[in-house]
Amino acid sequence: MTDGDELSPVLNRLAGPDLYRNNAFRVTGLPTDASPSRVRRAREEALLVNRLPAAGSGRGTGRLRDHAEAETAGTAPGGEAMRAAYEVLRDPVARLVHELLWIWGPEVPPAQGESGHDAAVRAHQDALEGEATGPHAPDPARARQLDALWERGLDAWATVLAGHEFWDHAKRRVADIEDPRLTTGTVRRLRERLPRHIVAAGAEVGLRAARAQAQAEAQASDSPPPVPPPRRPPSHAPGARLAAPSAGTARPAAPDSLAALRRIVALLHASPFPAEVVTDALREVARPAERTVRAACTTARDTVSAHEEQGGTEGTELLEHTAEPLLLVQVLLGPEGSLTAALCEEVGAALNQCAVAHYHATETTRTALFLLDRASDLARVRRTRELIEKNIDVIGHSDTAVPTGPSDELQPYLRRMAGEGKVERVAAHLRAVAPALIDKPSGRRLLALSRDKRSVAAPVHGEPFLGSLLGCGVRPYRSEGPDAEGTLWATYAVALFWVPVLPLAMYVISDGRVCARVPLTARARWARRLVFTAALFALVWTLADPPTAVGLLVGFGVVQLFARAELRKARVRTWAQAVARR
Repeated sequence: MTDGDELSPVLNRLAGPDLYRNNAFRVTGLPTDASPSRVRRAREEALLVNRLPAAGSGRGTGRLRDHAEAETAGTAPGGEAMRAAYEVLRDPVARLVHELLWIWGPEVPPAQGESGHDAAVRAHQDALEGEATGPHAPDPARARQLDALWERGLDAWATVLAGHEFWDHAKRRVADIEDPRLTTGTVRRLRERLPRHIVAAGAEVGLRAARAQAQAEAQASDSPPPVPPPRRPPSHAPGARLAAPSAGTARPAAPDSLAALRRIVALLHASPFPAEVVTDALREVARPAERTVRAACTTARDTVSAHEEQGGTEGTELLEHTAEPLLLVQVLLGPEGSLTAALCEEVGAALNQCAVAHYHATETTRTALFLLDRASDLARVRRTRELIEKNIDVIGHSDTAVPTGPSDELQPYLRRMAGEGKVERVAAHLRAVAPALIDKPSGRRLLALSRDKRSVAAPVHGEPFLGSLLGCGVRPYRSEGPDAEGTLWATYAVALFWVPVLPLAMYVISDGRVCARVPLTARARWARRLVFTAALFALVWTLADPPTAVGLLVGFGVVQLFARAELRKARVRTWAQAVARR
């Protein structure tokens, strides 16, 4: 222990709901002004009653025991709790702190702050220990009663600690105890620490309640938490967002328990304590969560630097390990707090490193884009966000990316057309323009683009219709895949007794979710034409005599060929105009 830090071990044992529960005077039942001889007599009586082991020689804070771990002190404390309480009273610094944080009673003159101090202790104690039985919803009557206790306790403590009577009494007690380890410097340091400690106790209670509730819900759940979907709509263009991979993310603290923590934090901010005292106290409470986040980021960065192939695993584990601490820091310090922003930035940068390492090692995109999506949501520095968006653009346009929108290789008017869901028309434009180009390599590139099941894609809004009875209706039929990413292409077709008859559309499916619509294959297009032709032939043959029916069908074929030729020319002109504008 360093000089001037004699208060830390004492205050650490009086944290959160244990602020009054572990008070030595509460446990022993002695008054705060009990003389050393009275303390010794009471201890000897307790020794006989509880058969306490005799105390060894020596004095000092080194003999303090964490009796909260042995037994929670109550109205009838056990032997270990009683022994620890008497050990506290043997240390002058600990005794002074416990005196100031317990009821003084009528023995202390009101001029020294007895009435306000004792009222502060009682109200604050009721609020702390009542809240510890929660968490309580923000609006029931019990929560409103606790709010009133919090307000009275915090107001009274703020008034007492701001006045001189309380500290004058503390200095008099230092003089009465007459121990060289206890000086007015101790009182001065306590004057700096105690306001923060009173405020932090409330936040600690809310924090423990949130964690206890989250742990109880996690134990009660038989199934793992579902993977949350990305918060942004997917798009294959720059800034693409894809669905989460199958790896799960952490279950954060339950909203109901966090409501209690948010309520307490709001009460602390509304209290008469100075804003800087409340902020410093909440930051102290958030420090364990901060250490957890920073340690997880360091572990992830060090691991992927040595083993790139572990980037995906480390990234998902980083999300699991930091989800709850980040949420708690956000509740304690606010979403725009400096520490919240710094931790979010650190996690975002680490996730970016994990995503890039995973892609370099495996050349798979789904996990990498998922990690980059979360990294973009967390990063706060503009340079980091730009780097993440650049990585999303590069990886999202790789050959293994799941298509969710039109490629940038398409002309702008074709991208707009694809965005409207007219992928068949976009592919028809490409097929019409390809043979008309003088530059044959460019023509072959356009023809390949029209057949590419990733470049000509349209975002899907909602799930396409599927439904059948006894094999009759609209059913999906796999056309290709799954590939290394688990992506497959399925044709939705009208079926008669499980036999596909009329192809309707082709969709990209990943993780059981329809991601995009793409053009039909050439075989499916010809099948659709044959079905329409056969239906038209049957209709005309039924309504007209055979010679007339043959004439009508031949005429229809000639008109269709002429119309298709003119439509092809119009598409070539539209392409030429678009190129000229660029």
